[in-house]
Amino acid sequence: MLGDPRLLHAPLQMLKLCAVATAELAPIFAASNPWLVCTSPASVQALEARLQEFGSDMLRLPRLRFAAVGSGTRAQLAKRLGDESHPIVCPLSDETADANGLLGAFDSIQQSEGFVWSEQTVLIVEGQNNRPTLSDGLEARGAEVKAVGFYTRHDQDWNATIWSKFTQYPHTEVAVIVTSSGVLDRLINQFRMRGIDPTQLLWCTQHATIAARLQQAGCQRLRRVRLDPHYLTGDLFEHEFGW
Repeated sequence: MLGDPRLLHAPLQMLKLCAVATAELAPIFAASNPWLVCTSPASVQALEARLQEFGSDMLRLPRLRFAAVGSGTRAQLAKRLGDESHPIVCPLSDETADANGLLGAFDSIQQSEGFVWSEQTVLIVEGQNNRPTLSDGLEARGAEVKAVGFYTRHDQDWNATIWSKFTQYPHTEVAVIVTSSGVLDRLINQFRMRGIDPTQLLWCTQHATIAARLQQAGCQRLRRVRLDPHYLTGDLFEHEFGW
């Protein structure tokens, strides 16, 4: 994705790994019907870092099943598993790629397979202080759930190189891709503090909730994009999909 010179990586959060005890995870993988759920691409990266300690064979248990919140997370997890076609439960659309969307996907799988929720054990790999929507929803269905914070998020500001782009080009020619609602209010405030009108920018996102929040903030120049590298540049520069 970042091989295109027109795209600039501009993270607003830094991730730090948390300590996770192997003994804390062992009972989950020893269960009869274990699930591993990754909530973001960052959760896959954090999991991969910890697997160096736990042993990569942990993901090769024949009975272990996988789920992911969103296609970007699914792609990262499939890559880690070494099999792009590996079955991973995921919301059908990035527009519904959130906890409720994944719960709906779980319901569809359960209805088609008829498995018993009380016999399912789920490990949720997430950031610390994540909202409990997913874990609460799975517990309400009867599953045994353990949500483990594998990483923490720390806010960071853009450096001078990134901010300089807003002085080099007219604001109407700069697009900002937002993938998380958690940074949106802070980013909009930073624009205003620097004298940049956020309503003049082109905002791009994969998620309907983020688009709705941008519209509430008065940002009407919105474009729908897919985060998959195969489609992102085309959605940005060749095809226009609005919200």
